[in-house]
Amino acid sequence: MKDKTLFKILKWCFYIGAIFLSIGIIGLLVLGLMGTKFTLFDVTNLPAGLTITSEGVINIWTILATILVIMMVIGLFWNVANLFKNLENDKIFVKENTDILRTVANCLFVLAIISKLPEFIAGAMNNSYNFNFDFSYLIMGLVVWAAMKVMERANLIAEENEFTV
Repeated sequence: MKDKTLFKILKWCFYIGAIFLSIGIIGLLVLGLMGTKFTLFDVTNLPAGLTITSEGVINIWTILATILVIMMVIGLFWNVANLFKNLENDKIFVKENTDILRTVANCLFVLAIISKLPEFIAGAMNNSYNFNFDFSYLIMGLVVWAAMKVMERANLIAEENEFTV
């Protein structure tokens, strides 16, 4: 009984986290609309002296990259919440949990690559190219992938056990 309560609490924590992140995306969009010019090039005084600026570009591309990262985290949270929902409903050795774990592992692998994308874009606008890789997401992705493989085997054993009994 305590496990079901814990799974229910964790499920709702992840759902609420996903909702708050969605609200954050809306906030970023509003901030982007209010705070940037959305001009790719701001060409002024060409005959007298060449002046080209691109002030709004860094903000909009950085904001879009941040939104992409947040959307991946929302997908991650939503899938983890669905996993806890299945565990709460005593659906342990089902194919759906294996699919959820596969999706979570894939989200973590993608996040390992794109989590530093906003920093890269912001640096690239200042001619400072430095692409970092987040190994913590990669390691967690490998752990979840290994758990998914164990779950696949457990599903096969559970199916065989149903047929033998």
